[in-house]
Amino acid sequence: MALATEDEIILAVNSVLQDYEAEVIGNPSSKLTRIRVISRDRVQAKTNIEDALSKENITWVNARSYPKYQTKWPPSSFSGTVVESSRGSLTEFVYKNKGGGGSGAGAEITKLTESAQCVFAAVRQVTGKSDSGTVFDPTNIKKAAKYFDIPNDVARDDCKKMRSELTEDWITSCDKGAEELVSKFPGNTYTFHRGSSTVERIEGAFKRVKKLEKVRMDINKWSPPDIYVISPAFDPECLGEEESMRGLNQCMQERIQKNVAMGVSLKKITANATLSKVNFDKKQLNEHKFSRFEFGNKSLDGYIHYTSGVKIQFRTFGGQNLTGWQGEVKGASANQGKISLGPMNLLIKNHLGGNKQIPTGAARMVKNDQDTMLADIERGFKEYGKYSQAQTDAALSDDKLVTDPFLYSKWQVVKLFDVISGITDNDARDQLCEDFLLYAGSQSSISAPYYKLQ
Repeated sequence: MALATEDEIILAVNSVLQDYEAEVIGNPSSKLTRIRVISRDRVQAKTNIEDALSKENITWVNARSYPKYQTKWPPSSFSGTVVESSRGSLTEFVYKNKGGGGSGAGAEITKLTESAQCVFAAVRQVTGKSDSGTVFDPTNIKKAAKYFDIPNDVARDDCKKMRSELTEDWITSCDKGAEELVSKFPGNTYTFHRGSSTVERIEGAFKRVKKLEKVRMDINKWSPPDIYVISPAFDPECLGEEESMRGLNQCMQERIQKNVAMGVSLKKITANATLSKVNFDKKQLNEHKFSRFEFGNKSLDGYIHYTSGVKIQFRTFGGQNLTGWQGEVKGASANQGKISLGPMNLLIKNHLGGNKQIPTGAARMVKNDQDTMLADIERGFKEYGKYSQAQTDAALSDDKLVTDPFLYSKWQVVKLFDVISGITDNDARDQLCEDFLLYAGSQSSISAPYYKLQ
């Protein structure tokens, strides 16, 4: 286990927090951030958060057993999770129960629907049908049982949980999805996996290689499949031979192109189902070229605009807390998603080498060197916003605008734009900016190929 930056901590738990209500509580400071996680089952929420941290090799402790923490802030009655960053700040996850269904049900619903898609596809492969009457027949489930591998609590008693709890909209979606999957992968020999040992082998290969290359990257940004379609020809031992991210991606590329192991990202299907390829051929990923910067004088953000009409907004999402600076994709036609500072610097390193990076000490700069930050932001107003000196002076004299979060957020935008504007080769600049966008949509050059069913 190791200490991580604040951004890396949030990135590690980001996908888990999407299944719960989460909010920053108290008075955040540079020393402590408390995040309340509200769920139907706080024990499970705590387990999920801690598992996510452990999977990223990030050190955490129980709040009630952390002396350094207890001397300053009284822990909750139900022990939270405390993470110390590499800069000495603390993040505590506080767990509260919520009555009724609540958003904490999200993780269970996700498991149920993804598992159901596997069962529907397996039954269709065996019977040629995937309507609810066919799939919910225990006889057909038993016939198809060797062709799906899903969590035990969903598979138990001939998938009783799935048959009793799956809603009509998801029944329709799974039926349409099964038809598309079996049509695209014929042969009646595929196995459909959700959370199986085979999936764990694939994800384990990523974690091993990531550790070898000392890369901090969320597994969903490497490959976001919810289920895998596996042929009898797949040998998971092959993944253990890879020693680099590029090698692992090539390994997955070869197997997906041969229809041996296919990761599939699922979206709810309401009309006709389509199965599309993502990250199959990097040469085809040149649709989004850099267009321009946007650097407003009344906000704490900045934008990169692309020729496709899509843009990425860069700003802090941490409120008054000096953390959470990241990019978020905007645009109706875009694959929505976010990219934080760590992955940005990883992509910059891959494209430009290790000399050009976005500084990681913005919070410390706010406390110790605001004059330097203001000078850089002033230059940013003129260079990237094209504002006059009078307009710049007016913005920087606005006490309601120029707060600590503004300095933290706007300064990092300037440093990002400095990196991009310093690239003299337009093709290289376009590729880097494109990879920011594609990473946010799990399609970067350091991501694996997969299918999207929608």
